Amino acid sequence: MTVARRRAWLFVALVSAASASAAAQPLACASIRPGETAALAAARITGDARNRYAEWFQIVDPATRQVMAKSQYGLVRAGWSACIVDARPRPASFAGTMAAAASTLDAIDSTYLSWALLVLLIAVAIHGADDYVTGRRAVARLLTNFGETFVREFERPLVRSQPSGRVIDARLRLTPHRSRVDVLLAPRDGRPYPNLADHRKNVEYDVRRVLQLMQDPPFIPQPMRAEGRWVVVPFQLKVNPGQAGDR
Repeated sequence: MTVARRRAWLFVALVSAASASAAAQPLACASIRPGETAALAAARITGDARNRYAEWFQIVDPATRQVMAKSQYGLVRAGWSACIVDARPRPASFAGTMAAAASTLDAIDSTYLSWALLVLLIAVAIHGADDYVTGRRAVARLLTNFGETFVREFERPLVRSQPSGRVIDARLRLTPHRSRVDVLLAPRDGRPYPNLADHRKNVEYDVRRVLQLMQDPPFIPQPMRAEGRWVVVPFQLKVNPGQAGDR
């Protein structure tokens, strides 16, 4: 085999192997409720109805595993799944990709094969890292939307009773790789609420109230704790589609 033909076969093999991919898996799903539209499902899950048009928000028919086109979102049915997904293609498994490359390169000298496998390994690693970062960003957006909405609804009745501007301090602490967000709340301007030492039951009541106002979002509240002046309210994203949307 001439050098030119070897290089041609090498190029074809690399392109063929690099093009193999598997569909991205959903990060979290929630069942669509009776009477719920795609917009309502997006608002409940992500905090913003407009996110139904985002690339990372998809509606899936679990019976057929078919991803519905966004043009068909007016026909959604109860029991379908609204999912936060990474819409970018995910590289095929390393073992499968290497097997395909080895089959194509069977007739090529070992020197060229070694170089091909090295280049392919680098390509798989780059795509995998990019896919991981994209998924982390999608989860971070979901956690941030939930946390900001929670703080806004928690503070709303306090502002009405004391209409002098902000009445609490708030921060969000995101842990995307664990699908977790900690909402940190603290009194402001000498006010005593919220704190766990004197008002634990009131804080627990307000947490339940806000979750009900948010129409039972797919987050599980964890035990609260105090960190200095802050009340830490942790939330864990439900990642089991069979549990999402149910409490």
